Amino acid sequence: MNTTTAAHIPFVNTETDCRLFTQHFGNSVVARICIDNFQKLRPKLPQVLNVWIDAGLDALDHLRDGDVPRDFVRQFGDSALIQSLASGNADKKADVQQFVNALLNKTKVAKPTWLSIPQLPLVEGSTRNKTNRLLAEATRSWATEQGYRGKLILPIIVTNQRQINKKTDRDVKVKVIKSCYEKAAADGLWIVESSLNDQEGSGKFDNLRFPSLIKFHQEVAAALPAESISVAGPYWGLNLVLWARGIAKHPVVGLGNSFQYRIPGGHMQPSSARIALSPLKRLAVMKPDLKSWLSQSLSVIPMGDPAHAQLQYLLKNFDRLQSQESRTQVAKFYKDWFDRIAATNPAGRALALYQDFSSAYVLGKGLPNLPDEKTARRPERIAQQLMLTCL
Repeated sequence: MNTTTAAHIPFVNTETDCRLFTQHFGNSVVARICIDNFQKLRPKLPQVLNVWIDAGLDALDHLRDGDVPRDFVRQFGDSALIQSLASGNADKKADVQQFVNALLNKTKVAKPTWLSIPQLPLVEGSTRNKTNRLLAEATRSWATEQGYRGKLILPIIVTNQRQINKKTDRDVKVKVIKSCYEKAAADGLWIVESSLNDQEGSGKFDNLRFPSLIKFHQEVAAALPAESISVAGPYWGLNLVLWARGIAKHPVVGLGNSFQYRIPGGHMQPSSARIALSPLKRLAVMKPDLKSWLSQSLSVIPMGDPAHAQLQYLLKNFDRLQSQESRTQVAKFYKDWFDRIAATNPAGRALALYQDFSSAYVLGKGLPNLPDEKTARRPERIAQQLMLTCL
């Protein structure tokens, strides 16, 4: 395994994540773990690893849907305070300070290198702005009192594209973010749009959602100190675009899955197994129809083309991958892909990533439709949209 520290940051949530992290991503700058999973997962990770601990306060967002917050969060305040936090109506500084003290005291056992500042996800309008400022201020008071010497990271969780599509809305959000950043005396921030799955192939991605999110990152960065830590994702490709262009310093990467951020505590739908179609720089659902698609595609791609060997490997090993190793295959592909771009001079990374997507686009144009992919059934669709954001 490469021992040079890499910019990528995996989010570790399960024991399978621990295995894939150790196999492929052990040289990450940090690994992010929610504190309620820490005791279970930390022994299964390398002991020299730096950890980023998050207390999972964004789980309170589910109260908008009537869900009960996780037991982990409920232990730090009574139901009235929890409800007022979730709604953005918490305005008693002493109550917020007491809640933050109890919440962050729980993280001390982890000795985190990075620590998330408790924040509520963004909503449309000004709801939660005052509460988030109070949470940021309380975090600074806690850090000063406890002598915390690690990095404080401000989470910016966008929950709907409408919050950042328009410049006027983004300007308001940036102003609040800057205020929270300063009140917490933060060292960096993490931005993610939790509603975005950049593998859907939606028609609005390349002309609205991707450009708006990129502009949001740029506008936030312009308002903060240049040395600020900046983290983006998880996504499938947009995280890599932001990193390769130098807009974000650290891309969050999936460990064979989870290329979209899910706010903790919600109802999770089981997902289908997927494999990486490496020459197309995308994933595909592993169902029997995909086997037929691989056979058809191999009849079109010349045998001397490296893409032929890559797809032929998938076809020959399809049943084995489907039964047990699809996530491992995806994780290895993604790590190799990242390392190859990272080996490029930083000034040339955006062009190298563009060339990757461009080659995938040209190849995919000549192949049949993929099964079970809805709006992304054209093989070149994902590469086409991400290619346009690289330069």
